[in-house]
Amino acid sequence: MVQKDAEQESEMRAEIQEMKKEHSAISMMDEFARYARLERKINKMTDKLKTHVKSRTAQQAKMKWVVNIVFYILQIKKKQQDVVGFLEALKVEHTQLDIACNEENRMWMRENVPEDKKPSNGIPLPPQIFNESDYCGDYETFFDAKEDNSVYAFLGLPPPPGSKQTSCLPLLVFDVVPNQEVPLEKHNGHAHEEEKEEDEAEEAMEEETAGEEAEAVEETEEVTKDSKARVEEEEEEEEADEDDKPGEPPVP
Repeated sequence: MVQKDAEQESEMRAEIQEMKKEHSAISMMDEFARYARLERKINKMTDKLKTHVKSRTAQQAKMKWVVNIVFYILQIKKKQQDVVGFLEALKVEHTQLDIACNEENRMWMRENVPEDKKPSNGIPLPPQIFNESDYCGDYETFFDAKEDNSVYAFLGLPPPPGSKQTSCLPLLVFDVVPNQEVPLEKHNGHAHEEEKEEDEAEEAMEEETAGEEAEAVEETEEVTKDSKARVEEEEEEEEADEDDKPGEPPVP
């Protein structure tokens, strides 16, 4: 449509140029009526061209605005997917809160983002991440924490057992999401299960260690009994040898 409008404008400009050439060749004194009629025609075509150009410019501005909005939404959607996808990979329980269709969520987000974290216009953009009512940060700070391998410290959550990160409550991620209700899950479910498994493993290890110590004590007692029996046998043999020796002759 834009290309078609540009072609129409080119045709009108060419027509105006032709009429101006014809107008310049007419004598106003000799052919005043023709001169005036052609001049009105030129003015009318010029006004039509200006209106057409103005309409096309407004249409282009509207299209540019729509493209910018779509690009802006796609950027937000990509950031949202990055955050949510990473949390799901870590198996961190979270809840997405829609700010596009829920005015209460939007106002809560804007009121609870710290003033020093807000942009110059004072309106924070999604995604914004909260640990309950504690503010964690936006996408940029989340990305920096992911690059530094300190996501759990950024989220204010304890790292899982065996994790190399330096440092579960449910997280709130404010985004532009489809208008649907997402149930709030219970927090720290996996953490409790892992702690229970660790306790059971420690108890099993303690029982195994106690059994080994008991077996070692029993073996030591058996060795001690065998040693005592051997000593007693040797003493009995020596006494028997002494009894078998001939007695010494009496002294006169």
